[in-house]
Amino acid sequence: MERLDLIRFPLKISLYSVDLGEKGGTYYLYNTLHDILIKLNHEQYAYYQKIKRFERIHRSTFIEDEDFMWLLYKYGFIITSEVNEFDIFLDKINKVKYKDDQLITAVVILGCNMDCTYCFEKWHGSKDLNKKLFLTKEFAKKYMSFVNKNILRNKIKNLKVAWFGGEPLLDYSMVIQMSENLISLSRKYNISLQNYIVTNGTLLHLIPVDKFKLFNFIQVTLDGTREIHDKYRIFPSGKGSFEIIYRNLRYIPRDFELVLRVNVAEEDIEAYIRLLDLFTFRSKYTTVDFSPIFVADVPEEQSGSPVKNMSLDKYFFIEQELINYAVSRGYKISDTLFPHWTNSLCWRVLPYAYHITTEGELYSCVTQLGNRNDYYGFISDDGELVISDWNVYMQNKIYSYTHVSEECKQCPFAPICALSCVHKNGCTIFKDKRILLDRLLLMEKAGIDGGK
Repeated sequence: MERLDLIRFPLKISLYSVDLGEKGGTYYLYNTLHDILIKLNHEQYAYYQKIKRFERIHRSTFIEDEDFMWLLYKYGFIITSEVNEFDIFLDKINKVKYKDDQLITAVVILGCNMDCTYCFEKWHGSKDLNKKLFLTKEFAKKYMSFVNKNILRNKIKNLKVAWFGGEPLLDYSMVIQMSENLISLSRKYNISLQNYIVTNGTLLHLIPVDKFKLFNFIQVTLDGTREIHDKYRIFPSGKGSFEIIYRNLRYIPRDFELVLRVNVAEEDIEAYIRLLDLFTFRSKYTTVDFSPIFVADVPEEQSGSPVKNMSLDKYFFIEQELINYAVSRGYKISDTLFPHWTNSLCWRVLPYAYHITTEGELYSCVTQLGNRNDYYGFISDDGELVISDWNVYMQNKIYSYTHVSEECKQCPFAPICALSCVHKNGCTIFKDKRILLDRLLLMEKAGIDGGK
């Protein structure tokens, strides 16, 4: 059968076909839905510009340059004309949403040993972070019962647990005990387990060296070199925390996987390059993740934070330079830094993703712990999930996208932002085509596969 006979005409240019223009004599097209970047020569690009003006592409137009058109068709840059592409996008999201994964953010303590200037948790006001609200042994049993029942009831094959706080290592013995229980459970049911800690790094020395094997990785945050970090991540006394975190990161086994989250607070690129230089001795086992610091949920003038928010455009330039440098020094790069919707799909819309406090309360988002507007249920004494606010639950877990505006539905960049985080302000930075192309070319240079 001729390949043209396999195509249903007429066709149209895909909504998600983004023309990124020319750089270095090469022209680029990117399909945001399928995460495909293709390179065109001048003649191909001129032909693409011609067909872009057509509302319908018929067989006669297709065969004028059949090989090139087949390339566009194969990778989804042109598509059957009657198709609603937003439905394809939702279908791809649902395939991720409803796979057999269970994701849990387990808060072992709401208290913290630090007083970071931009901490999002202390702004909600519902919980006093100075109180050491520990996960009790009684609730630990309920928690394990909840996990066990979910594995059986929902046929879970992949379990991901993030130990969170406050500062989870204030109760490091509970984290170790629960992790050992989870490993036993995963072996019992023959499921995969990803078990990790999100910590400020000041108490890592409390974990016995032989217990690091319980965890797939540990995430630690630094805000730059000592001079920058110690302005933002401080103890209640006002003392900085850089020195103890640096010492602790040298304490953990060199071949243990570390995620180093670098919060970029200032515009001094050289300071962050010097920070990366400090850890090149373990770069092979370190994934770096860069993020701008923004004061959460409160106006900057009310936050009391010394952080001065830079523009996203300026931040992106810094981030691009830092990723380039990190790659050159042998670091791995977090896939969250690259433009693909699977990297943006928020946990709040995943049906088997839970953010659980020390008291068994469940919230839709980890950044909203203690915010009663985001609370939807709790774990009962027998380990069952009880929905106490169906409105909050339905707005998140049963996420139909009916709230999405027509403008967003028709936006070619929707697959990058994934339309899922209700706390984001504004559009994805990758809507800037220059920025998007630079990041895609950086991925190619570094051999990074994005969200695929």
